[in-house]
Parts: sequence; C-alpha cells; structure tokens
Amino acid sequence: MNIKDKNALITGGGGLLGPQHGIALAKWGAEVVLVDIDETGLNNAKKIITENIPESVIKTALVDITKESALLDLKDRLKEQNSAIDILINNAAL
Repeated sequence: MNIKDKNALITGGGGLLGPQHGIALAKWGAEVVLVDIDETGLNNAKKIITENIPESVIKTALVDITKESALLDLKDRLKEQNSAIDILINNAAL
C-alpha cells in the first residue's frame, strides 16, 4: 500500500480509536490530521502517535464537526496549508 505523503483526516481523532487509526496511517507514511472537539484528547492522541511513530507528521484541529461553519473554516485552513485531504476516517461519535 502506498499512502506516503497522502493527507489523512480523522474525525473523532482524540477519542479511543483515533490514535489507533493515526498510528496505522502514519506507519504507512501518511500525514495525519486529527479533528475533535476535545483538545485534551487531541493532544493525547498526537502524543500517542508520535511516541509510536516518531517520524510521523501529525496535525490537530479543534473542530465541532456538527457545525457547518466549523467545517468550512477547517477546509479553508487546510487549503491555506496546501493540505488537500486524500483519506477520510469518519470516526466521530456523532
């Protein structure tokens, strides 16, 4: 599988499964964007992933995916960073 340098967005990234998805994607070379409404969870998830895959590129975004305006803001921020999303893991509880 070749996902090196692909961008993967994980909703619910700060939850129980978010870090596990992130580890799997980072292991194969993807850059991971963790999205959640829980800042502490996001920080913990990023720490878990980088401890397991030290060379990984992990970004976090505090976003309420139930709000259209928040999603549009995220889209704009990612576009400014030239981070087109290639992979989506829809892991959010809502």
